[in-house]
Amino acid sequence: MSQVDVTCPVCLNDVESCLHVAGGCGYTAGVWEGLGMALRPVWGYENAREWVGDVLEELDGEEVEVFITGVWAIWEMRNKVVFENKGARVEDVVMRVKGIMGELENVENGGEKREVAVPGSFRGREHGVRDRRMVPGEVCISVDAGVKEGEGMGLGAICRDEKGSLLWAWEGRRREEFEARVAEAEAVLMALRQAKRMKHSSVRVESDCKTVIEALQCRQSGRSDFHMVISNILSLCRGFTSVAWSYIRRTYNRAAHMLAHSCIVGDSRFIDGGSIPRHIAEVATTDLSMRI
Repeated sequence: MSQVDVTCPVCLNDVESCLHVAGGCGYTAGVWEGLGMALRPVWGYENAREWVGDVLEELDGEEVEVFITGVWAIWEMRNKVVFENKGARVEDVVMRVKGIMGELENVENGGEKREVAVPGSFRGREHGVRDRRMVPGEVCISVDAGVKEGEGMGLGAICRDEKGSLLWAWEGRRREEFEARVAEAEAVLMALRQAKRMKHSSVRVESDCKTVIEALQCRQSGRSDFHMVISNILSLCRGFTSVAWSYIRRTYNRAAHMLAHSCIVGDSRFIDGGSIPRHIAEVATTDLSMRI
């Protein structure tokens, strides 16, 4: 009796499952990156239903439409590989999704054709995009955290000035495992400590964790591990001339997300602005350009 091959027909590396196809396949990761979707990793999930449910809770409006269309397009390409013996090309799926989104936009506008800007469709501006929300002399630090069971957590931060120039980045690893909101708060604390070392006086901190931003804006207090970190952050703020908090969608926080998740299994390090890896710098510039 012949055995059924359960290897993913697209990446040819891992066992195929709905969860793997939707978010764990290397090919799929390329599609999501091409669409500008910084989705939560599939680590720790046993099935696609749970992962998709958590992803949808973190997305807003058009992002949900792009995600659902992306999953459908990925599965369509998977079937073409299996049943039509066609090759899998990330760029084909990305263009397929953008084409469908464009058609939907066309219908919604009564047949009037318009250029559609789904997350990730930005065509790249040069470094130095001014953020009009910032005041002269202020720096903005985007932060994120990632937790992996058995490995600890990774913290990421990337700093720019009001002209959009990248000043520095930092990625750190903690072997302790905390709940997600504590990890996200630790990322803010780490970023402020680094800002103090760099002698920045006016700081704006961005995070895609609403729970953390709201706790800081409201100066929440309590006895939990989370509130202890919030208290430490607020205490550290006394050493700055001004500190502001901003919530941003995860789609626009991809550079910090990449830094946080790359160091979960790596080493902590400070990166000078001129030494930030090119792919991180490009993503950081696109993050900013897409939201201003």
